[in-house]
Amino acid sequence: MQKSLAPLLRNFAKRVRIGEESFALDLFENDDYRIAFTECDDLVIAMRKLHIIGRKNSGKTTLVEDLVRVLTGRGLNVGTVKHTHHHHEFDVPGKDSFRHRQAGARVVGLIGPEMAAVYRDHQDCSREQALEWMSPAFNECDFVLIEGNQHTTAAKIEVWREAVGQPALITSDPTIHAVVTDDTSPLEDCRVWKRTPIEQLADHIVSFLNSAE
Repeated sequence: MQKSLAPLLRNFAKRVRIGEESFALDLFENDDYRIAFTECDDLVIAMRKLHIIGRKNSGKTTLVEDLVRVLTGRGLNVGTVKHTHHHHEFDVPGKDSFRHRQAGARVVGLIGPEMAAVYRDHQDCSREQALEWMSPAFNECDFVLIEGNQHTTAAKIEVWREAVGQPALITSDPTIHAVVTDDTSPLEDCRVWKRTPIEQLADHIVSFLNSAE
């Protein structure tokens, strides 16, 4: 079996996992480049992701929207994931796909003329494991912006506004890479990325994700 990785990896190194093995590939755009994998049916490109966290009403969703517009405007393929704390049903009770799950299907796909979705119950795994399970769907994305999950150990930045009236999360979580704000820095020694202009913030994020292993 042969796969052309160059169009997918888009000129920068990404980590490739085959089964339980991981290694780094540095490839350049070259349609003639081919790499053969034997006994490999589950090629997965590790998700190059960044969590955007913050207090309620800090502006996380608006920031994700703005970044997606800027990054896609640069020709990048961007994926997004939204973490929610609400225990509500994503599917529509009574619909055929819902009935499939009620009958016992572990995974249910829904395919329409222009969109597709997959429903999977994950009471038996963590949020990180659920994200790992979803990762093949993002193989064609250069970057994935993930809104929420402040307890993750993955790379994360915090959106903070003084007007929210609560201390920044970084005051108790030094693993946060940077604070995104146009206000005065919430800590003397923390990294601050200005919220505006959005193009400059996008530059910071692209540089950070490109340098991350």
